[in-house]
Amino acid sequence: MRVAWERERLHLTPTSLDNGERSPRKLLRAVVARLLRPKKVSRQPGKPDHPRPLTAEERNVLSFLLGADFPGVEELREQVNVAVVDWRCPCGCASFEVSVDTKAAGPADSYEPIPVEAQSREIGPNGPFQLLLWVREGWLDGVDIVYFANEVPVEFPPLETFELPFANPQT
Repeated sequence: MRVAWERERLHLTPTSLDNGERSPRKLLRAVVARLLRPKKVSRQPGKPDHPRPLTAEERNVLSFLLGADFPGVEELREQVNVAVVDWRCPCGCASFEVSVDTKAAGPADSYEPIPVEAQSREIGPNGPFQLLLWVREGWLDGVDIVYFANEVPVEFPPLETFELPFANPQT
């Protein structure tokens, strides 16, 4: 299913679902509603440090997700070297968006919008997590951390707490 790119990042918490229920149908409805909602913020308000270079943590998360084998991964790995962060989620979580210098790297022929993801191995005190790599028109677009607890993950959990990333089949 292709979705509109004008979206707000995925941030699903128990309170974002009706009555805190986590039925598959309600979860799917919440995901679709979040994906189709227009993006309201292009840069984090009050943060004049955007665009800025990737932090070591952000670079590690991208490298981890790009460790999976899928079409276009080599080009996406090259894009990391010329990517800058131009948005952090205003909710305070670790999700971020990037811009790539299109003169210094080439586009990838990759699945879109989410060619690869990773899931946490266990449900800890802060709930399960997912990492989603976003690609738009062949260019790295960002990484979302999807969380289901009330506590906002301001940093990415240790990468060793995640299963190996897996490529999504082309739909």
